[in-house]
Amino acid sequence: MVWWFTNLIWFHTGCDLLSGYFQVMPVLTDLYTHMNPAHAHERWHPSRTPLDAGYALELLVEVPLCAWMLVLCARQDPGRQLFQAFALAVQMTGTVTYYLPGLVALEFSCWLSVMDRLCGSVWIIYPVITLWGMLADARNDVKAKAA
Repeated sequence: MVWWFTNLIWFHTGCDLLSGYFQVMPVLTDLYTHMNPAHAHERWHPSRTPLDAGYALELLVEVPLCAWMLVLCARQDPGRQLFQAFALAVQMTGTVTYYLPGLVALEFSCWLSVMDRLCGSVWIIYPVITLWGMLADARNDVKAKAA
C-alpha cells in the first residue's frame, strides 16, 4: 500500500502533475525545467509533447489506478494481485515512454537530469521485482495444487 499511496499523493500528483505538467509547485517546477528544458515551453508545445503525453497518462490512468489499488488492498480483494500486475505494467510503460526520448537523443542538460533518470529507474526496478515475485507465487501455487 505504501507504493501506491506515495505514488498517488506525491510522485504522480505532487511531483509530475503539479510540478511538471501544471507547473504550480514553486521549487519543484524550477527543478523540472532545469532537468528537462522542454518544460520551459507551454503545455502541448511540439517540443514537450512526449512529456505532456506522459503526464496525461499519469493524470488519466496512473493516478486512478493507484487510488483503486489502495481500495483493493484495504478490502483485501482477492483480485488485487492481477490488478496490481496491470497497474505496475502501466507505470513501467509510462516511465519508459517518459525517459526514452531524452535517452535516445542523448540529452543530459545537467547532473540533475542524470539523477532524475537514476531515481526514475525505481519505476522500472520495483515493478520488475514485484512482477517476478508474483510469477514465482503463481508457479508455486500451481505446484502446490498439483501435489
